[in-house]
Amino acid sequence: MDDVVQRFRQQAAREIGDRQGAERRYSDGLRQQAVTYWQARASTGDGVRRVARALGIAPVSLRRWAQDPRFRPVQVVADPPGAAARLVVVVDATGLRVEGLDVETAAQLVARLR
Repeated sequence: MDDVVQRFRQQAAREIGDRQGAERRYSDGLRQQAVTYWQARASTGDGVRRVARALGIAPVSLRRWAQDPRFRPVQVVADPPGAAARLVVVVDATGLRVEGLDVETAAQLVARLR
């Protein structure tokens, strides 16, 4: 068993304690570790079942964690030089709608309104 798996199992045991079944809740940090490990192992051809078994979790949990948008890598790219400011429409959770501003101005307005 490699070091990553061993550390994951130790951290999971500390977090979970003696809880069983649906009572077991893994922290976001542990979930991210599992997803990152699976992605690394998948590049060498290991499937979700093998990786989940090594980590001591259910394959369905690992698949679900990998689909969680909080754990998807993002890439920030700059606008090309000379690009015109793009106008956006922002609707927040309270229903506030902001239209016709560039991204930076809309972000500042929403932040001030909170």
